[in-house]
Amino acid sequence: MSDVFRDEFNADTKEQELKLSGDRAAQLREVNNKLRERVTNDEKQVDCMISRLQTVKRTIEELRASIEKSKSIKIAYLKQIESENPPEDSFFPCEFENSTLMQVYKMIQPFERLLGIQIQKTHSGLLQLLFHGCSEALVSSDEVIVCCCQLRIVNTNRFEVVLCDPPVPDLERLVNHLNWTEDIRSFIIVLRQRFCRYFELAAAVSNKLSSE
Repeated sequence: MSDVFRDEFNADTKEQELKLSGDRAAQLREVNNKLRERVTNDEKQVDCMISRLQTVKRTIEELRASIEKSKSIKIAYLKQIESENPPEDSFFPCEFENSTLMQVYKMIQPFERLLGIQIQKTHSGLLQLLFHGCSEALVSSDEVIVCCCQLRIVNTNRFEVVLCDPPVPDLERLVNHLNWTEDIRSFIIVLRQRFCRYFELAAAVSNKLSSE
């Protein structure tokens, strides 16, 4: 009788083990399927990102090519203008200079009172920019200091430096940028900042020497 019970018990145990083994296998298959699904989704995302990156790279290359083409066209156009016009040291007719100065004046006029700027035309046809109030950093100075920059108009709205007082180290670069962008307002704002910085440094040096 005991042997019969033992056999039945062993049979039940084996059946339970098989059932547990089957459940575990099912769980493992489910986990494996989820991992495969996740890996597949990740691979799709990676492929999508690679595709986007390649698209961005192509767009960048196209933009670079377009920029280089535009530069080449502009350089060729400027060379053509220079070849069709007198040398740089020659002046355009007075009517042209007056027209250009009038255009510059109209662009600068809104900033005259705000930034203390005054635009003039000298007897020699130069564009003279006067900057007031740049020396406020020198509080001990009773002298009214007016900063001055003179530009010559050459070759179709292009400018070259004639005089700058006080000196601005990177003025040539600023004028080259002006000739490239034709943005006279930005040029004037930056130039005023350079003048103010000049007097700020001068005041700092003066204060340091006074304290020693």
